Amino acid sequence: MKDNLIKSIEKMIFMLICMIALTGVGYVKTAAAISDDHIFKTIDFKKGEKVTIPIRPGKTGVYCIQFTKVCFSGTYSWYNQEHEAIIENSSLYGDDFRWIEDFYMVAGKTYYIEFNPAEDIKATAELSFVSADMEPEITVYNTENDERYFEEEILENTIPGINWDKKNRKLVLDSVDGPYNIRFGGNRNYYGPNYDIKDFDKLIDVTVEIKGENKLSIKGGTSSFWWAIETAGPYSLNIIGDGTLDVLVGSNGSMISGRDVVIDGPTINFEFDGDFERYREYICAYRNLEIKSGTIFAELRPRFMESSYFYRTEYYLYYEVFRADNISFENTNVIAYYEDFPSDYEGAVYAYGIFYAYNDINIKSGMIFMVANEKVINAVDENAKRITDLYAKESICTCYEDKINISDNTLIFKGKPIDINNFDISLEQDEYKYDGKAKTPKVIINGLEEGKDFTVSYEDNVKPGIAKVTVKGIGSFWGSKKLKFIISGRENTKEGNTQSYDGIHGLQLSSIFDDGKLIYKVTKEGTLDGKTAGKVTVIGLKKKSLKKVSVKSLLTVNGVKYKVTAIGKKAFKKGKKLKSIVVAKNVAKIGKKAFAGCKKLKSIKIKSKKIKKFVKGTFKGVKKTCVIKVPKAKKKVYAKKIKKAGFKGIIK
Repeated sequence: MKDNLIKSIEKMIFMLICMIALTGVGYVKTAAAISDDHIFKTIDFKKGEKVTIPIRPGKTGVYCIQFTKVCFSGTYSWYNQEHEAIIENSSLYGDDFRWIEDFYMVAGKTYYIEFNPAEDIKATAELSFVSADMEPEITVYNTENDERYFEEEILENTIPGINWDKKNRKLVLDSVDGPYNIRFGGNRNYYGPNYDIKDFDKLIDVTVEIKGENKLSIKGGTSSFWWAIETAGPYSLNIIGDGTLDVLVGSNGSMISGRDVVIDGPTINFEFDGDFERYREYICAYRNLEIKSGTIFAELRPRFMESSYFYRTEYYLYYEVFRADNISFENTNVIAYYEDFPSDYEGAVYAYGIFYAYNDINIKSGMIFMVANEKVINAVDENAKRITDLYAKESICTCYEDKINISDNTLIFKGKPIDINNFDISLEQDEYKYDGKAKTPKVIINGLEEGKDFTVSYEDNVKPGIAKVTVKGIGSFWGSKKLKFIISGRENTKEGNTQSYDGIHGLQLSSIFDDGKLIYKVTKEGTLDGKTAGKVTVIGLKKKSLKKVSVKSLLTVNGVKYKVTAIGKKAFKKGKKLKSIVVAKNVAKIGKKAFAGCKKLKSIKIKSKKIKKFVKGTFKGVKKTCVIKVPKAKKKVYAKKIKKAGFKGIIK
């Protein structure tokens, strides 16, 4: 009895402590638990009186919770089974008719919704089952006129260039041009259901393939935040392809965002559309950002700020390009172009690094260009050191946990202007056939624009020969680089022509000639002064009646020497009377089906020791009675390779 009395006193003391605690935070009451498709009674909500509703779903999936015939105001929170907050103190949005939210929940678990109304209200609450999964549904929003395209319309190819494969969760963008925001949400709700990431063993993959040249113009519409491509759910966003995506920025959203984001392959350009001050990163992952390959160009414009965040009342601020908990980066070129702040401004400037992470940044390889004036670079350095206390090289990164690794395989360039020779520069096409017209191949410098960042001029680009291209940096870039391309053709590319085409070289590249027995093609030009020997490939028989062929090591045409380095594909195919072939010492390659159809062939003598591979099918049609003789020093190696290529005869 004494023990019971002590327990009663302890219980009373505990209840008293709880009551005292509750007076400080507002009274909390718990409503009856609800489950699948259960309509429970009207609840009287009192201002400042928190109400917690436990929810125990009978099956896994998305549930809709709605309160009808009420005008809501106040906040709500959502907790998982461990009472960890998934949503905390979010505003209650409603109207005179209902407040509605979707939640993904797992059978067997208990979830809690806590309401903190700002007024006395009565509401009828209903829980209804919506869907058994969190499969992504695509919505495209026209940010210019606020028109929305839902999945049913997109599946009918309503928008040219946007193709959605729902089964494989793959979106293909092929030559799209419009003011579109693309969002992957869950089920019927544009913003996607609320969910607890702990309820998923792995994220659901969503793929976006970039083909051709695409342009998304993000105008902003009637909303302050719009994105180019975004996922709203437990999804991993994978952006792949070899195309180009230009994003014209006219809003403050993260242009590409998701819980996990992977970028592998495409060229992505972020440029401003009009006079817009930006204060968000371009690519954001709420957890992991992995950049595997491609090129990313980002135009960064400073925003004039009036606050005391950086211990100043006024300053210009540049935001980062990438933001995530964890960032992995490799095999990618990044060009961060920092617009200058007003020239007459003498106040403070602050800037984050190109990469911003909470946990760690791992940069394995690639080229990173910070195109900025000295004051901006110093601002980035100082801000990085203020947060992470790192050296200047690492100031391209801002990381609160100081876990930054930049491999020696990474090239980093800072300044304005930057030497254009630091970029990978190529031509869209490097060989043309002569037709009497000027050839002007497009110069490709991923991330840079001709006319704005560099100029192009051409020389000797009409007649056959070697044409020259000069690329010069302008604006924020300096220096020049010369490229070459070939114009082949004219009369001396015709069979039988053996004249010099420029007074320096002998036969032009790709010229075709013969020596009376065999037909050759020039694969490397030789010079008349004898300093450079050319190269040729045997491509056929001039005389089909030949019984014996001896491929020479060296030819001389008009005083120019040419090494015979290869026997081309199907070179002797029409030699139905051939009985013996000798392959000289300079031949390093024999093409597929080179001896095909030589049914009377009795011997092939190979003098060359330079052949690394015999292609399968080289000896197709050659009878078993044929004998192949090879150099003694190469017999073991050659015999194995020749047999592998399909020859079934004798090898000596």
